Amino acid sequence: MSIKSIPDPKETKNLYGLNKYFKTLKNLYLTNKFPKVTLLSGNKGIGKSTLIYHLLHFIFDRDNYNEEKNSIKNGTLFNKQFLNNLYPNILHIKGINFKTISIDDIR
Repeated sequence: MSIKSIPDPKETKNLYGLNKYFKTLKNLYLTNKFPKVTLLSGNKGIGKSTLIYHLLHFIFDRDNYNEEKNSIKNGTLFNKQFLNNLYPNILHIKGINFKTISIDDIR
């Protein structure tokens, strides 16, 4: 019996089973109705991060995002910056305990 590891959501190029949610979030963004704060909840591994990463690719690199197949194009400048946490408009905070992160840290 082998244990499958969950792939890194940042490296998941295709969006599976969440197309309806992606379309809803995309339409909210395109109609300028996207809320200032959005909370996604659910069990670990269901695709919350992958969904958001795809939405970010759609927003910041729309020319290289395949909406028909809901897939991210590898190797674009944005994709490289995103994977290396270098894109200036995206702050990626990873961890379990966020109580130690202050507003000043985010600023």
